[in-house]
Amino acid sequence: MTTTDDGDLLAPTGELTGTVGDDVLTVHRLSEAKPACGAAGEVAEWQRAVTCPECLDADQD
Repeated sequence: MTTTDDGDLLAPTGELTGTVGDDVLTVHRLSEAKPACGAAGEVAEWQRAVTCPECLDADQD
């Protein structure tokens, strides 16, 4: 965990990830609270590793 000098917790420093809609198994990379691959639906943020093939491919471009 990252804290300030006063002991307050800071926001997570890693990349933002999340799931879209009812699919809680595919984890997307989020950019401005939207999936990098363009998936549509309600986003729930998670601190999990990205598993979406399209989001992972976007890193290679």
